[in-house]
Formats: sequence, C-alpha cells, structure tokens
Amino acid sequence: MDPSVRQFAAMMTVVYALPFFLSWLLIHPLSSAWRKLGGFTYIFVLFFLIGTISGINKLYNVQKDLLYFETNSITVGLSVPCIIFALVMAFFYYKHLDPGILIGLPEITKDNYPGTLLTEGIYSKIRHPRYVGAFFFVLGLALLANAPVPYIVTFFLIPLIYVIVFFEEKELKKRFGIEYQKYCQKVPRFFPKIF
Repeated sequence: MDPSVRQFAAMMTVVYALPFFLSWLLIHPLSSAWRKLGGFTYIFVLFFLIGTISGINKLYNVQKDLLYFETNSITVGLSVPCIIFALVMAFFYYKHLDPGILIGLPEITKDNYPGTLLTEGIYSKIRHPRYVGAFFFVLGLALLANAPVPYIVTFFLIPLIYVIVFFEEKELKKRFGIEYQKYCQKVPRFFPKIF
C-alpha cells in the first residue's frame, strides 16, 4: 500500500479527529456558559481547534516516521467495512440534521434555536448515531494506517465518547425534560436492540 495513504489516515486520526472530539467535550458541559457568549462561542471553539490541531500536528510531524507497523492486508481489509459503515451511518443521520443542528446552534442559542428532539429514522434505533459513525470512521482510518498512535487515539475515544455523551444527555434532559427521559427508556445509546 502507498505509504502516503497510510500517513494520511494516521494524520486524520491523530491530528484532526482527536481535537474535534475534544471540542465536543468542550461544548456540552459548558452549554449554559456558551449561551451567554452566543456567537462568540464559535470564535473560541475555532481558536481551540486551530491551537489543538497545530500543537498535535507539530508532535505528529516529529514522530511520524516512527509510528508505522508493516502494511497488513488484514487491517486494510478490516478498515474498509468500518469506513463504509461510518459513511452509511452518516447518510442516515444527516437526513435528520439541518445546518443549525450541525453547527451546534441548539447548544448555544436555546431561545433563538430551541430545536426539536430527534426520534425518527436512525434516531429511533440509537440515540447517538453521529458518535457511533464518527468512532467507526476513526477506527477505519486507524486500521488503514496500522500504526500505534492512531490505535491509542482510537482506544482513547471510547471513554471520551462516554464522557461527551454523559454531558450531552444531561443538557438534553434540561432542554426536553420528560420527553427525553421517555426517549432514553425506549432507545439505546449506541447499539440497537435486536429483539
């Protein structure tokens, strides 16, 4: 496999995916503070992302030649279904997300953008398809890169996603109250009910 493809996959996993997950962790626990700042929230988050990506990129560039295992057809083969699954998930959840939701307006402007509770389509099967899809995309990239640091980042995302979801659900309970609690009782977080 072309080494530049593996390097690109590693860079996407380490340099870009991690800061974006960390920015979600920055938004959800502090949503009431962000509402007071309004549109300035985006400036703060943008600076956070630029700073974090820049810092991680510098570390990555220093170590990138030491990060790779040998090309492995098994990990490449496993990466493809992970990435396809993530893209299929994105197809299903993007149908229900307008641009305002995608850029986080409900989290920072509750009065101007109260939003509605998503309970149809993929959201009737699992509560957090975006996190599931994002995780499998990063996992697919890590498998494609087949390198220690992307694997470590991917493993680190599991508890990070649980923390993000904890704060997001806390905020959703405040916004939607009993309606969200009933939804949580019916619909699982990450894995659909089989029976």
